[in-house]
Amino acid sequence: DRSTFEKVVGVPKEVLLTPEAGFYINKMNALKSFPLQEFTTEQMKAIQSKLTYHFYEADDTILEADATVPAVLYAVQQGTAKVKTGRFHHLKIPGGTFGDEVFQSARESGEFTGRAEHAVLAKTNCVCGKLS
Repeated sequence: DRSTFEKVVGVPKEVLLTPEAGFYINKMNALKSFPLQEFTTEQMKAIQSKLTYHFYEADDTILEADATVPAVLYAVQQGTAKVKTGRFHHLKIPGGTFGDEVFQSARESGEFTGRAEHAVLAKTNCVCGKLS
């Protein structure tokens, strides 16, 4: 419902929502009540208005493993980010998100920070939207 949505994301501002942005925002499952939920145009505009964009050069560290970090949901807009999970790496391409677990647990506990379980690096030059 609208009041719950505004508690999590905030009151929407007037923004232009491109089809590409709408596509990527609909992939942000950490913001959904259930995974197959589709956001309304108004909800997508509200999320878009709250995103701040940051540029990372290839090999920049975005998140350090086991560090206390702000409770932020990251959404890759351009380029590729690499989530290091032990021996394996998971690539996040445009539309992919990371930081979901910190964002979700902080949101549930009312905290503004959390512990990053995995390191995340920019595999290529990339732009990530941050939603806090």
